[in-house]
Amino acid sequence: MMRKQKLIIAIIVLLSVAIGLFFIFSSKKNGEYALYEVTKNTVRQEISETGVVKRGEKISLSFKSMGRIKEVFVKTGDKVKIGEYLAKIDNTQTYLQLQEAIANLDLAKANLSKLLSGASKEEIQISQTKVCNAENTLKSKNRELENIRADAIQDLESAYEDAFNALDDSYLKSYNAQNIVDSIQRSYFIDNDQSGISVRENRDKIKKSVSQIKFYLNKARTSPEEENIDTSLYQTKQELFNIFSALEVIREVCEEPLYRNKVSSIDKTNLDTHRSYINTAYSGLVDDIQSISLIRIANTTNISVAENYVVSAQDALQSAKDNLALIIAEPREEDISLHQAKVKSAQARKGVLESQMRDTVLRSPIVGEVIKIEKFAGEIVQPSVSVISILPQEPLKIEVDIYEEDVVKMKIGNPVEISLVAFPEKTFNGNVIFIDPSEELIDGVVYYKVTINFKETQINTKPGMSADVVIIIDSKEDVLCVSEDALIFDGEKPVIKVLNNGNIERREVEIGLRGSNDMVEIISGLNQGEQVIID
Repeated sequence: MMRKQKLIIAIIVLLSVAIGLFFIFSSKKNGEYALYEVTKNTVRQEISETGVVKRGEKISLSFKSMGRIKEVFVKTGDKVKIGEYLAKIDNTQTYLQLQEAIANLDLAKANLSKLLSGASKEEIQISQTKVCNAENTLKSKNRELENIRADAIQDLESAYEDAFNALDDSYLKSYNAQNIVDSIQRSYFIDNDQSGISVRENRDKIKKSVSQIKFYLNKARTSPEEENIDTSLYQTKQELFNIFSALEVIREVCEEPLYRNKVSSIDKTNLDTHRSYINTAYSGLVDDIQSISLIRIANTTNISVAENYVVSAQDALQSAKDNLALIIAEPREEDISLHQAKVKSAQARKGVLESQMRDTVLRSPIVGEVIKIEKFAGEIVQPSVSVISILPQEPLKIEVDIYEEDVVKMKIGNPVEISLVAFPEKTFNGNVIFIDPSEELIDGVVYYKVTINFKETQINTKPGMSADVVIIIDSKEDVLCVSEDALIFDGEKPVIKVLNNGNIERREVEIGLRGSNDMVEIISGLNQGEQVIID
Protein backbone atom coordinates (compact mmCIF):
# COMPACT_ATOMS: atom_id res chain seq x y z
CA MET A 1 0.00 0.00 0.00
CA MET A 2 2.81 2.38 0.95
CA ARG A 3 4.55 1.65 -2.37
CA LYS A 4 1.40 2.47 -4.31
CA GLN A 5 1.02 5.79 -2.48
CA LYS A 6 4.63 6.71 -3.22
CA LEU A 7 4.22 5.68 -6.86
CA ILE A 8 1.10 7.84 -7.19
CA ILE A 9 2.88 10.81 -5.59
CA ALA A 10 5.89 10.37 -7.91
CA ILE A 11 3.61 10.22 -10.98
CA ILE A 12 1.80 13.41 -9.87
CA VAL A 13 5.14 15.22 -9.37
CA LEU A 14 6.41 14.11 -12.77
CA LEU A 15 3.19 15.22 -14.45
CA SER A 16 3.41 18.63 -12.72
CA VAL A 17 6.98 19.12 -13.91
CA ALA A 18 6.05 18.01 -17.42
CA ILE A 19 3.10 20.41 -17.58
CA GLY A 20 5.27 23.26 -16.28
CA LEU A 21 7.95 22.50 -18.87
CA PHE A 22 5.29 22.35 -21.55
CA PHE A 23 4.16 25.90 -20.76
CA ILE A 24 7.72 27.15 -20.53
CA PHE A 25 8.77 25.69 -23.83
CA SER A 26 5.51 26.07 -25.76
CA SER A 27 6.96 28.16 -28.60
CA LYS A 28 5.01 30.73 -30.50
CA LYS A 29 6.56 31.26 -33.91
CA ASN A 30 6.80 34.92 -34.95
CA GLY A 31 8.75 35.36 -38.15
CA GLU A 32 12.21 33.81 -37.76
CA TYR A 33 12.29 33.40 -33.98
CA ALA A 34 10.43 31.54 -31.26
CA LEU A 35 8.88 33.09 -28.15
CA TYR A 36 9.01 31.46 -24.70
CA GLU A 37 7.22 32.65 -21.60
CA VAL A 38 9.25 33.22 -18.45
CA THR A 39 7.81 31.19 -15.59
CA LYS A 40 8.82 29.68 -12.28
CA ASN A 41 10.08 26.14 -12.03
CA THR A 42 12.74 23.90 -10.52
CA VAL A 43 16.34 24.08 -11.70
CA ARG A 44 18.57 21.13 -10.89
CA GLN A 45 22.21 20.31 -11.39
CA GLU A 46 22.69 16.58 -11.53
CA ILE A 47 25.15 13.89 -12.52
CA SER A 48 23.93 10.66 -14.10
CA GLU A 49 25.92 7.45 -13.95
CA THR A 50 25.51 3.68 -13.88
CA GLY A 51 26.71 1.54 -10.99
CA VAL A 52 26.33 -1.82 -9.33
CA VAL A 53 24.52 -2.87 -6.14
CA LYS A 54 26.95 -4.32 -3.59
CA ARG A 55 26.73 -5.67 -0.09
CA GLY A 56 27.38 -3.00 2.55
CA GLU A 57 30.76 -2.84 4.28
CA LYS A 58 32.08 -0.72 7.10
CA ILE A 59 32.54 2.98 6.30
CA SER A 60 35.58 4.80 7.67
CA LEU A 61 34.82 8.47 8.26
CA SER A 62 37.43 11.25 8.33
CA PHE A 63 37.65 15.04 8.46
CA LYS A 64 38.46 17.07 5.36
CA SER A 65 40.99 19.28 7.11
CA MET A 66 43.59 18.99 9.83
CA GLY A 67 42.61 19.95 13.36
CA ARG A 68 42.48 19.06 17.03
CA ILE A 69 39.50 16.91 18.03
CA LYS A 70 37.41 18.91 20.49
CA GLU A 71 34.77 16.29 21.27
CA VAL A 72 33.63 12.78 20.32
CA PHE A 73 29.86 12.39 20.73
CA VAL A 74 29.49 8.60 20.36
CA LYS A 75 31.04 5.37 21.66
CA THR A 76 31.52 1.94 20.20
CA GLY A 77 28.21 0.08 19.83
CA ASP A 78 26.05 3.21 19.53
CA LYS A 79 23.27 3.19 16.93
CA VAL A 80 23.37 6.33 14.78
CA LYS A 81 21.02 8.00 12.32
CA ILE A 82 21.73 9.93 9.14
CA GLY A 83 23.13 13.37 9.97
CA GLU A 84 23.83 12.56 13.64
CA TYR A 85 26.90 14.29 15.10
CA LEU A 86 29.79 11.88 15.66
CA ALA A 87 32.82 14.10 16.40
CA LYS A 88 33.96 17.70 16.16
CA ILE A 89 37.30 19.43 15.68
CA ASP A 90 38.11 22.84 17.18
CA ASN A 91 36.50 25.46 14.91
CA THR A 92 37.10 28.62 16.98
CA GLN A 93 39.29 30.29 14.36
CA THR A 94 36.94 29.37 11.52
CA TYR A 95 33.97 30.64 13.55
CA LEU A 96 35.66 34.02 14.09
CA GLN A 97 36.50 34.24 10.39
CA LEU A 98 32.88 33.38 9.55
CA GLN A 99 31.59 36.15 11.84
CA GLU A 100 33.97 38.57 10.17
CA ALA A 101 32.78 37.39 6.73
CA ILE A 102 29.13 37.88 7.79
CA ALA A 103 29.94 41.40 8.99
CA ASN A 104 31.77 42.16 5.72
CA LEU A 105 28.81 40.86 3.72
CA ASP A 106 26.40 43.04 5.73
CA LEU A 107 28.70 46.02 5.17
CA ALA A 108 28.96 45.33 1.42
CA LYS A 109 25.16 45.04 1.15
CA ALA A 110 24.71 48.24 3.17
CA ASN A 111 27.18 50.12 0.96
CA LEU A 112 25.41 48.88 -2.18
CA SER A 113 22.03 49.86 -0.76
CA LYS A 114 23.38 53.27 0.22
CA LEU A 115 24.83 53.74 -3.27
CA LEU A 116 21.54 52.83 -4.95
CA SER A 117 19.39 54.95 -2.63
CA GLY A 118 21.70 57.97 -2.87
CA ALA A 119 22.64 60.46 -0.20
CA SER A 120 20.19 61.49 2.52
CA LYS A 121 18.96 65.06 2.96
CA GLU A 122 21.14 65.36 6.04
CA GLU A 123 24.26 64.25 4.15
CA ILE A 124 23.52 66.69 1.31
CA GLN A 125 22.97 69.50 3.83
CA ILE A 126 26.26 68.69 5.59
CA SER A 127 28.09 68.70 2.25
CA GLN A 128 26.47 72.01 1.22
CA THR A 129 27.49 73.51 4.58
CA LYS A 130 31.06 72.40 3.98
CA VAL A 131 31.02 74.14 0.59
CA CYS A 132 29.66 77.32 2.19
CA ASN A 133 32.27 77.19 4.95
CA ALA A 134 35.02 76.62 2.40
CA GLU A 135 33.82 79.63 0.38
CA ASN A 136 33.85 81.83 3.50
CA THR A 137 37.31 80.57 4.41
CA LEU A 138 38.60 81.40 0.93
CA LYS A 139 37.14 84.92 1.13
CA SER A 140 38.74 85.39 4.54
CA LYS A 141 42.14 84.17 3.30
CA ASN A 142 41.92 86.48 0.26
CA ARG A 143 41.18 89.44 2.54
CA GLU A 144 44.11 88.47 4.76
CA LEU A 145 46.37 88.28 1.70
CA GLU A 146 45.29 91.72 0.49
CA ASN A 147 45.83 93.18 3.98
CA ILE A 148 49.29 91.63 4.18
CA ARG A 149 50.18 93.01 0.76
CA ALA A 150 48.91 96.47 1.76
CA ASP A 151 50.83 96.33 5.05
CA ALA A 152 53.94 95.21 3.15
CA ILE A 153 53.71 98.19 0.82
CA GLN A 154 53.10 100.57 3.74
CA ASP A 155 55.97 99.14 5.81
CA LEU A 156 58.38 99.39 2.90
CA GLU A 157 57.25 102.92 2.04
CA SER A 158 57.75 103.93 5.69
CA ALA A 159 61.23 102.40 5.71
CA TYR A 160 62.17 104.23 2.51
CA GLU A 161 60.77 107.47 3.94
CA ASP A 162 63.04 107.05 6.98
CA ALA A 163 65.94 106.25 4.66
CA PHE A 164 65.23 109.33 2.54
CA ASN A 165 65.29 111.47 5.68
CA ALA A 166 68.57 109.82 6.61
CA LEU A 167 69.99 110.81 3.20
CA ASP A 168 68.98 114.44 3.86
CA ASP A 169 70.50 114.31 7.32
CA SER A 170 73.69 112.69 5.96
CA TYR A 171 74.12 115.45 3.40
CA LEU A 172 73.56 118.16 6.01
CA LYS A 173 76.04 116.62 8.46
CA SER A 174 78.65 116.02 5.76
CA TYR A 175 78.22 119.57 4.42
CA ASN A 176 78.67 121.06 7.93
CA ALA A 177 81.72 118.88 8.47
CA GLN A 178 83.14 120.17 5.17
CA ASN A 179 82.70 123.80 6.32
CA ILE A 180 84.46 123.16 9.65
CA VAL A 181 87.36 121.40 7.89
CA ASP A 182 87.61 124.21 5.34
CA SER A 183 87.74 126.80 8.14
CA ILE A 184 90.41 124.90 10.10
CA GLN A 185 92.53 124.40 6.98
CA ARG A 186 92.48 128.11 6.13
CA SER A 187 93.15 129.04 9.74
CA TYR A 188 96.04 126.70 10.57
CA PHE A 189 97.27 124.67 7.60
CA ILE A 190 98.18 127.10 4.85
CA ASP A 191 101.84 126.09 4.74
CA ASN A 192 103.13 123.52 2.31
CA ASP A 193 104.59 121.30 4.97
CA GLN A 194 103.60 117.67 5.21
CA SER A 195 100.81 118.36 7.72
CA GLY A 196 99.34 121.17 5.59
CA ILE A 197 99.41 119.01 2.48
CA SER A 198 97.75 116.13 4.37
CA VAL A 199 94.96 118.38 5.72
CA ARG A 200 94.29 119.88 2.27
CA GLU A 201 94.20 116.42 0.63
CA ASN A 202 91.68 115.12 3.17
CA ARG A 203 89.68 118.35 2.90
CA ASP A 204 89.43 117.71 -0.86
CA LYS A 205 88.34 114.13 -0.19
CA ILE A 206 85.60 115.43 2.05
CA LYS A 207 84.46 117.94 -0.57
CA LYS A 208 84.37 115.22 -3.20
CA SER A 209 82.34 112.91 -0.95
CA VAL A 210 79.94 115.75 -0.06
CA SER A 211 79.49 116.40 -3.77
CA GLN A 212 78.75 112.70 -4.37
CA ILE A 213 76.27 112.60 -1.49
CA LYS A 214 74.48 115.62 -2.96
CA PHE A 215 74.39 113.90 -6.37
CA TYR A 216 72.79 110.71 -5.00
CA LEU A 217 70.38 112.72 -2.86
CA ASN A 218 69.21 114.65 -5.94
CA LYS A 219 68.96 111.40 -7.91
CA ALA A 220 66.74 109.89 -5.21
CA ARG A 221 64.59 113.03 -5.19
CA THR A 222 64.12 113.20 -8.96
CA SER A 223 63.73 109.42 -9.46
CA PRO A 224 62.36 108.01 -6.19
CA GLU A 225 62.25 104.41 -7.39
CA GLU A 226 63.33 101.81 -4.87
CA GLU A 227 66.32 100.83 -6.96
CA ASN A 228 67.61 104.46 -7.09
CA ILE A 229 67.08 104.96 -3.37
CA ASP A 230 68.88 101.65 -2.62
CA THR A 231 71.85 102.79 -4.73
CA SER A 232 71.86 106.24 -3.08
CA LEU A 233 71.81 104.70 0.39
CA TYR A 234 74.66 102.33 -0.37
CA GLN A 235 76.85 104.99 -2.05
CA THR A 236 76.12 107.62 0.62
CA LYS A 237 77.13 105.09 3.27
CA GLN A 238 80.48 104.62 1.50
CA GLU A 239 81.01 108.38 1.19
CA LEU A 240 80.23 108.91 4.90
CA PHE A 241 82.82 106.30 5.72
CA ASN A 242 85.32 108.21 3.56
CA ILE A 243 84.45 111.52 5.29
CA PHE A 244 84.79 109.91 8.72
CA SER A 245 88.20 108.55 7.77
CA ALA A 246 89.33 111.97 6.46
CA LEU A 247 88.14 113.73 9.63
CA GLU A 248 90.07 111.19 11.68
CA VAL A 249 93.27 111.96 9.76
CA ILE A 250 92.80 115.75 10.13
CA ARG A 251 92.11 115.32 13.86
CA GLU A 252 95.32 113.34 14.26
CA VAL A 253 97.31 116.05 12.44
CA CYS A 254 95.92 118.62 14.89
CA GLU A 255 97.64 116.69 17.67
CA GLU A 256 101.04 116.73 16.01
CA PRO A 257 103.64 118.65 18.09
CA LEU A 258 103.77 121.61 15.70
CA TYR A 259 99.98 122.11 15.74
CA ARG A 260 98.91 120.74 19.12
CA ASN A 261 98.96 124.12 20.77
CA LYS A 262 98.36 126.05 17.58
CA VAL A 263 94.90 124.61 16.80
CA SER A 264 92.35 125.82 19.31
CA SER A 265 90.58 123.42 21.58
CA ILE A 266 87.26 124.69 20.22
CA ASP A 267 88.20 123.67 16.67
CA LYS A 268 89.42 120.32 17.91
CA THR A 269 86.15 119.83 19.74
CA ASN A 270 84.24 120.82 16.60
CA LEU A 271 86.18 118.21 14.64
CA ASP A 272 85.34 115.56 17.23
CA THR A 273 81.70 116.60 17.26
CA HIS A 274 81.28 116.47 13.47
CA ARG A 275 83.18 113.24 13.29
CA SER A 276 80.68 111.87 15.81
CA TYR A 277 77.82 113.26 13.68
CA ILE A 278 79.20 111.56 10.58
CA ASN A 279 79.58 108.29 12.47
CA THR A 280 75.97 108.55 13.71
CA ALA A 281 74.75 109.26 10.17
CA TYR A 282 76.78 106.29 8.89
CA SER A 283 75.29 103.96 11.54
CA GLY A 284 71.81 105.28 10.76
CA LEU A 285 72.20 104.48 7.05
CA VAL A 286 73.48 101.00 7.86
CA ASP A 287 70.41 100.43 10.08
CA ASP A 288 68.08 101.78 7.37
CA ILE A 289 69.64 99.52 4.71
CA GLN A 290 69.30 96.47 6.99
CA SER A 291 65.75 97.47 7.95
CA ILE A 292 64.72 97.71 4.29
CA SER A 293 66.30 94.32 3.59
CA LEU A 294 64.59 92.67 6.60
CA ILE A 295 61.23 94.22 5.70
CA ARG A 296 61.57 92.89 2.13
CA ILE A 297 62.36 89.39 3.44
CA ALA A 298 59.50 89.51 5.96
CA ASN A 299 57.09 90.80 3.30
CA THR A 300 58.09 88.05 0.86
CA THR A 301 57.67 85.39 3.56
CA ASN A 302 54.34 86.74 4.85
CA ILE A 303 52.90 87.11 1.35
CA SER A 304 54.11 83.62 0.36
CA VAL A 305 52.53 82.06 3.48
CA ALA A 306 49.28 83.96 2.88
CA GLU A 307 49.25 82.91 -0.79
CA ASN A 308 49.75 79.27 0.27
CA TYR A 309 46.78 79.63 2.64
CA VAL A 310 44.72 80.96 -0.26
CA VAL A 311 45.76 78.05 -2.49
CA SER A 312 44.91 75.58 0.30
CA ALA A 313 41.53 77.28 0.77
CA GLN A 314 40.91 77.06 -3.00
CA ASP A 315 41.79 73.35 -2.96
CA ALA A 316 39.52 72.78 0.05
CA LEU A 317 36.66 74.59 -1.69
CA GLN A 318 37.12 72.57 -4.88
CA SER A 319 37.26 69.36 -2.83
CA ALA A 320 34.04 70.32 -1.02
CA LYS A 321 32.34 71.11 -4.36
CA ASP A 322 33.55 67.82 -5.86
CA ASN A 323 32.28 65.92 -2.82
CA LEU A 324 28.88 67.65 -3.06
CA ALA A 325 28.67 66.84 -6.77
CA LEU A 326 29.56 63.22 -6.03
CA ILE A 327 26.93 62.98 -3.29
CA ILE A 328 24.06 64.37 -5.36
CA ALA A 329 25.06 62.58 -8.58
CA GLU A 330 23.30 59.42 -9.74
CA PRO A 331 25.37 56.30 -9.06
CA ARG A 332 27.55 55.30 -12.00
CA GLU A 333 27.16 51.89 -13.57
CA GLU A 334 30.80 51.06 -12.84
CA ASP A 335 30.31 51.95 -9.16
CA ILE A 336 27.19 49.78 -8.97
CA SER A 337 29.05 46.92 -10.65
CA LEU A 338 31.96 47.34 -8.25
CA HIS A 339 29.72 47.22 -5.16
CA GLN A 340 27.75 44.28 -6.57
CA ALA A 341 31.04 42.47 -7.12
CA LYS A 342 32.02 43.20 -3.51
CA VAL A 343 28.70 41.73 -2.34
CA LYS A 344 29.25 38.60 -4.44
CA SER A 345 32.82 38.27 -3.18
CA ALA A 346 31.64 38.61 0.43
CA GLN A 347 28.87 36.05 -0.20
CA ALA A 348 31.40 33.64 -1.69
CA ARG A 349 33.74 34.11 1.27
CA LYS A 350 30.85 33.51 3.68
CA GLY A 351 29.84 30.40 1.75
CA VAL A 352 33.37 28.99 1.85
CA LEU A 353 33.64 29.53 5.61
CA GLU A 354 30.17 28.09 6.22
CA SER A 355 31.28 25.02 4.29
CA GLN A 356 34.46 24.86 6.38
CA MET A 357 32.37 25.17 9.55
CA ARG A 358 30.19 22.25 8.41
CA ASP A 359 33.32 20.25 7.69
CA THR A 360 34.51 20.67 11.30
CA VAL A 361 31.67 18.36 12.37
CA LEU A 362 31.71 14.69 11.42
CA ARG A 363 28.17 13.47 10.75
CA SER A 364 26.88 10.02 10.08
CA PRO A 365 26.02 9.57 6.38
CA ILE A 366 23.95 6.45 7.08
CA VAL A 367 21.84 4.59 9.58
CA GLY A 368 24.16 2.16 11.25
CA GLU A 369 26.26 1.15 14.25
CA VAL A 370 29.56 2.59 15.50
CA ILE A 371 32.03 -0.30 15.42
CA LYS A 372 35.32 1.52 16.04
CA ILE A 373 36.56 4.88 17.37
CA GLU A 374 40.13 5.46 16.23
CA LYS A 375 40.77 9.06 17.39
CA PHE A 376 39.78 10.78 20.61
CA ALA A 377 39.33 14.29 22.05
CA GLY A 378 42.60 16.23 22.20
CA GLU A 379 44.27 14.37 19.34
CA ILE A 380 45.34 16.16 16.18
CA VAL A 381 44.07 14.47 13.02
CA GLN A 382 45.17 14.86 9.42
CA PRO A 383 42.78 15.02 6.44
CA SER A 384 41.44 11.66 5.22
CA VAL A 385 42.70 9.85 8.34
CA SER A 386 39.97 7.54 9.67
CA VAL A 387 38.39 8.76 12.92
CA ILE A 388 35.24 6.63 13.30
CA SER A 389 34.06 3.48 11.49
CA ILE A 390 30.37 2.65 11.01
CA LEU A 391 28.66 -0.52 9.82
CA PRO A 392 25.55 0.26 7.75
CA GLN A 393 22.23 -1.06 9.01
CA GLU A 394 21.15 -1.51 5.43
CA PRO A 395 23.39 -4.25 4.00
CA LEU A 396 23.18 -3.00 0.41
CA LYS A 397 24.90 -0.06 -1.29
CA ILE A 398 25.70 1.16 -4.80
CA GLU A 399 29.16 1.97 -6.09
CA VAL A 400 29.65 4.20 -9.15
CA ASP A 401 32.72 5.62 -10.85
CA ILE A 402 32.49 9.41 -11.25
CA TYR A 403 34.60 11.41 -13.70
CA GLU A 404 37.14 13.76 -12.08
CA GLU A 405 35.45 16.96 -13.39
CA ASP A 406 32.13 15.89 -11.86
CA VAL A 407 33.35 14.56 -8.52
CA VAL A 408 34.59 18.01 -7.40
CA LYS A 409 30.98 19.26 -7.53
CA MET A 410 29.75 16.54 -5.15
CA LYS A 411 29.70 16.30 -1.37
CA ILE A 412 28.68 13.80 1.26
CA GLY A 413 24.91 13.83 1.73
CA ASN A 414 23.92 14.72 -1.85
CA PRO A 415 20.48 13.16 -2.55
CA VAL A 416 20.36 10.44 -5.19
CA GLU A 417 17.52 9.04 -7.33
CA ILE A 418 18.10 5.33 -8.01
CA SER A 419 16.58 3.26 -10.80
CA LEU A 420 17.15 -0.52 -10.81
CA VAL A 421 16.79 -2.43 -14.06
CA ALA A 422 15.07 -5.19 -12.10
CA PHE A 423 12.37 -2.74 -10.88
CA PRO A 424 11.71 -0.41 -13.84
CA GLU A 425 8.47 0.92 -12.37
CA LYS A 426 10.05 2.32 -9.19
CA THR A 427 12.54 5.04 -8.24
CA PHE A 428 14.48 4.56 -4.98
CA ASN A 429 15.99 7.31 -2.84
CA GLY A 430 19.53 7.40 -1.49
CA ASN A 431 22.43 9.61 -0.46
CA VAL A 432 26.11 9.91 -1.24
CA ILE A 433 27.80 8.46 1.86
CA PHE A 434 31.45 8.19 0.78
CA ILE A 435 33.79 9.68 -1.84
CA ASP A 436 37.03 7.76 -2.16
CA PRO A 437 39.96 10.23 -1.94
CA SER A 438 42.15 8.01 -4.13
CA GLU A 439 41.73 7.96 -7.88
CA GLU A 440 41.57 5.02 -10.29
CA LEU A 441 42.35 4.94 -14.00
CA ILE A 442 39.79 3.49 -16.37
CA ASP A 443 40.93 3.43 -20.02
CA GLY A 444 43.42 6.19 -19.17
CA VAL A 445 40.74 8.47 -17.65
CA VAL A 446 40.72 9.49 -13.96
CA TYR A 447 37.65 8.42 -11.95
CA TYR A 448 36.78 8.34 -8.25
CA LYS A 449 34.73 5.66 -6.51
CA VAL A 450 31.52 7.06 -4.94
CA THR A 451 29.35 5.04 -2.55
CA ILE A 452 25.56 5.53 -2.36
CA ASN A 453 23.20 4.02 0.22
CA PHE A 454 19.50 3.17 0.09
CA LYS A 455 17.38 5.27 2.42
CA GLU A 456 14.71 2.53 2.69
CA THR A 457 15.08 -1.19 3.39
CA GLN A 458 15.08 -3.08 0.10
CA ILE A 459 13.20 -6.32 -0.46
CA ASN A 460 14.31 -8.65 -3.24
CA THR A 461 17.20 -6.33 -4.19
CA LYS A 462 20.30 -8.41 -4.83
CA PRO A 463 24.02 -7.63 -4.99
CA GLY A 464 25.24 -7.33 -8.57
CA MET A 465 22.11 -5.64 -9.91
CA SER A 466 22.66 -2.74 -12.30
CA ALA A 467 21.60 0.70 -11.06
CA ASP A 468 21.13 4.01 -12.87
CA VAL A 469 21.71 6.88 -10.44
CA VAL A 470 20.99 10.60 -10.71
CA ILE A 471 23.07 12.50 -8.14
CA ILE A 472 21.50 15.90 -7.39
CA ILE A 473 24.37 18.27 -6.56
CA ASP A 474 22.24 21.43 -6.40
CA SER A 475 18.56 22.31 -6.77
CA LYS A 476 16.37 25.39 -6.52
CA GLU A 477 12.60 25.27 -6.53
CA ASP A 478 10.05 27.88 -7.61
CA VAL A 479 12.58 30.20 -9.27
CA LEU A 480 12.38 32.18 -12.52
CA CYS A 481 14.12 30.26 -15.28
CA VAL A 482 14.57 30.15 -19.05
CA SER A 483 16.13 27.80 -21.53
CA GLU A 484 19.90 28.11 -21.77
CA ASP A 485 19.39 28.59 -25.53
CA ALA A 486 17.99 32.08 -24.78
CA LEU A 487 21.30 33.30 -23.34
CA ILE A 488 23.56 35.55 -25.43
CA PHE A 489 26.91 36.67 -23.98
CA ASP A 490 28.10 40.23 -24.57
CA GLY A 491 31.67 39.68 -23.44
CA GLU A 492 31.11 38.16 -19.99
CA LYS A 493 27.68 39.78 -19.49
CA PRO A 494 24.67 37.50 -20.11
CA VAL A 495 21.98 39.12 -22.30
CA ILE A 496 18.51 37.93 -23.28
CA LYS A 497 16.29 39.21 -26.08
CA VAL A 498 12.84 40.20 -24.76
CA LEU A 499 9.76 40.99 -26.83
CA ASN A 500 8.42 44.21 -25.25
CA ASN A 501 5.31 45.80 -26.83
CA GLY A 502 6.22 44.38 -30.22
CA ASN A 503 9.83 45.58 -30.01
CA ILE A 504 12.89 43.41 -29.47
CA GLU A 505 14.83 44.60 -26.43
CA ARG A 506 18.31 43.35 -25.44
CA ARG A 507 18.31 43.10 -21.67
CA GLU A 508 21.23 42.29 -19.38
CA VAL A 509 20.33 39.68 -16.75
CA GLU A 510 21.92 38.14 -13.68
CA ILE A 511 21.93 34.36 -13.80
CA GLY A 512 22.16 31.89 -10.95
CA LEU A 513 22.09 28.10 -11.01
CA ARG A 514 22.60 26.47 -14.40
CA GLY A 515 20.70 23.20 -14.47
CA SER A 516 21.58 19.94 -16.18
CA ASN A 517 18.19 20.10 -17.94
CA ASP A 518 19.32 23.15 -19.98
CA MET A 519 17.37 25.45 -17.65
CA VAL A 520 19.04 28.55 -16.16
CA GLU A 521 17.92 30.43 -13.04
CA ILE A 522 17.28 34.17 -13.58
CA ILE A 523 18.09 36.21 -10.47
CA SER A 524 17.31 39.64 -11.92
CA GLY A 525 16.52 41.29 -15.27
CA LEU A 526 13.33 39.40 -16.16
CA ASN A 527 9.81 39.19 -14.75
CA GLN A 528 7.42 36.27 -14.68
CA GLY A 529 5.20 36.21 -17.74
CA GLU A 530 7.57 38.11 -20.06
CA GLN A 531 8.34 36.56 -23.43
CA VAL A 532 11.95 35.87 -24.42
CA ILE A 533 13.27 35.18 -27.89
CA ILE A 534 15.33 32.25 -29.08
CA ASP A 535 16.64 32.73 -32.60
